[in-house]
Amino acid sequence: MTEVVRSPQNSKLKLARAIRASKERGKLLLEGIHLLEEALAAEALIHWVLVSEERLEDSSWQPVLEQARAIGAEVAFCEAKLLSEGSDLDAPPGLLAVCNQPEFDLESTLGGLHEGDYLLVCAGVQEPGNTGAIVRVAAGLGASALVCLKGGASVWSPRALRGASGTTFRLPVFDRIPWEQFLHAAQEKEIQILVADAGGDSIEEHSISKTKPRALVLGMEGKGIPEEIRAVADQVFSIPLTRGVESLNVATAAAILSWNLR
Repeated sequence: MTEVVRSPQNSKLKLARAIRASKERGKLLLEGIHLLEEALAAEALIHWVLVSEERLEDSSWQPVLEQARAIGAEVAFCEAKLLSEGSDLDAPPGLLAVCNQPEFDLESTLGGLHEGDYLLVCAGVQEPGNTGAIVRVAAGLGASALVCLKGGASVWSPRALRGASGTTFRLPVFDRIPWEQFLHAAQEKEIQILVADAGGDSIEEHSISKTKPRALVLGMEGKGIPEEIRAVADQVFSIPLTRGVESLNVATAAAILSWNLR
């Protein structure tokens, strides 16, 4: 008979709670079969997978679970109620997994950019859902990387991972990077700093240079770009709006500006 986890004090459930509370660095909490599939495709190191006991007789997930087992991940079943209690979703998907956070080298990534390439930089974006949506924009519209500066929502938080719909595993991503560190590396690699700000030049009237690699910096919801970043920007752009609308959601703005950077 297949063993089923039935105690909230189980070590795997305790680790899941610690990751969700940001008390465990370097590990990611994956919720749902899709995120597990994306992590496997990216060859992330999967430690374990917990599946709701309600899926004991469900064959549809078996190929993915077998793939996880094949790379050494432990796959176990868990009481459905315990998995639901560990979720912040209205309709928990019945699967939790833990994997190592992918690691990339910032200097090497920036050094590998070419003329016309661009990356996105989140400067204080606070809402994890927005951060996840920006990841999806970066992946879908061809950004070479995404950098989240220190002081904003973590790109690796469970909510941001879900918001990105698994695309976080499809490009180099950097989290909690100090602005000074990023600026120094960008200037050393001759990367242009572009800023999205309501007070900037309209993208309808000013072209965005493609002669060098570019970094598009997106600011905090409501407050926008910090002055220290705006002060060193090579160009500041805005999106012209109508009907008295003052601003767009930061992820929406990221998509529009990224399309113009392609």
